[in-house]
Amino acid sequence: MRSIAILIIIVAGLFNLHSQSVGVRAGWNLGKFDGPLETHDTFKLNNGFHFGINYGYKFSNKFMLRTELLYNQVGSKQIYNGESYYLIYTADKTVYEKGKKTINLEITNSYISLPVSGVWSPSPKFEIFGGVSANFLASSGGRGTLRFESD
Repeated sequence: MRSIAILIIIVAGLFNLHSQSVGVRAGWNLGKFDGPLETHDTFKLNNGFHFGINYGYKFSNKFMLRTELLYNQVGSKQIYNGESYYLIYTADKTVYEKGKKTINLEITNSYISLPVSGVWSPSPKFEIFGGVSANFLASSGGRGTLRFESD
């Protein structure tokens, strides 16, 4: 996928300058993860940001092919308070300890994204676009508290 985006940039660079579009993108992300980790797990909205540059090659006044290089940060807040278990790994076996777990975490994943999209502009102030995106995990982290009390 990365080689396709690089090929598009190279081919588009061979054409006239008046057919090109270069821009900057920056914004705020709001999202959450969702999954059945515990029976009463709660995932809440968390914010992040994105920024990057984009390049577009205009085939006509109404159609353009656009590729971008973005840094994209997404995440979630995880809250849980209830019965659970804890795994204790030893050299010869794994022990499952039952108890009460309290989780209050803020999880953040950062990606380098390379989207490629076709853009159709029926009017000068309106765009419809769609395409594909390759996303590479740059970093992953979490902060908060996890407390486990054995029965």
